[in-house]
Amino acid sequence: MTLPEDQRELLAAFGRFLRGHMETMSAASGQLGDGPAAFLLYAMFVHQIQLGRALQEICIGGHAQEGQMIARALVGGALDILLVAEADSHSRALLYVTYESRVRQERARVLVKHGHMTQQDADAREAKAVAEETAKSAAHAAAGQTPAAKLGRWPTWSGLTDQGLATRFNKEGWYDLFYSPFSDTAHTNVAAIADEIVQISQGNITIGGRFDNPWLVVVTATETISHSSEALDRFFGLGKVADLEAIDKDMLTGLGKSAAAARRRAGT
Repeated sequence: MTLPEDQRELLAAFGRFLRGHMETMSAASGQLGDGPAAFLLYAMFVHQIQLGRALQEICIGGHAQEGQMIARALVGGALDILLVAEADSHSRALLYVTYESRVRQERARVLVKHGHMTQQDADAREAKAVAEETAKSAAHAAAGQTPAAKLGRWPTWSGLTDQGLATRFNKEGWYDLFYSPFSDTAHTNVAAIADEIVQISQGNITIGGRFDNPWLVVVTATETISHSSEALDRFFGLGKVADLEAIDKDMLTGLGKSAAAARRRAGT
């Protein structure tokens, strides 16, 4: 099995889209010393492009459904970018970074619990990390930069859920159409194994690339990366709106052609 020609063209257009957004936003790299938000937002954006590239590769290999987990991550990453860029950016960037300590401590705890690290080693590593964090925090405080207060009560870096962020930025469609259904794949509930149920029932099991239509995950990546770029363009004052619109226009053309081809194959 292989991808139909229109889907190969779609993924090629997606590759151009990723390259175009990365090259356009690289103009921000000269401003990375302009406070914590500048560095963080650029790093978050580069990660979005990396996720997009991974999504392209696994779709080329016929794993569009498994790509839903990456597409879900792209939604969460874009929402975080929008929140940091929205207002009080340097303080929100510091709040985002402080969540690392919670992640680090929890990982050390479970390593100790399961016998992969001694408590003594965990304590020593934590003491070193805290000392480094304290020095960095003091430097930021001297520059008048302190972490923002959480915006909600949830155990996330911001205190808000992804659904709450989607509502905040009028992106309920991202949550309802992308994030929520893609969570079925991430959590492997019954919806995630629908193909396997059908294949076993028909006595024809396929392990490997199934070459499902990658259109939906590419749409997800296109929307989230495009809006991430827009947020960076505004934050850094790059003036790249026209460039970004031209890149997006090529991608939208590819999406339209692929959708039309899929309708022809379905006879609709």
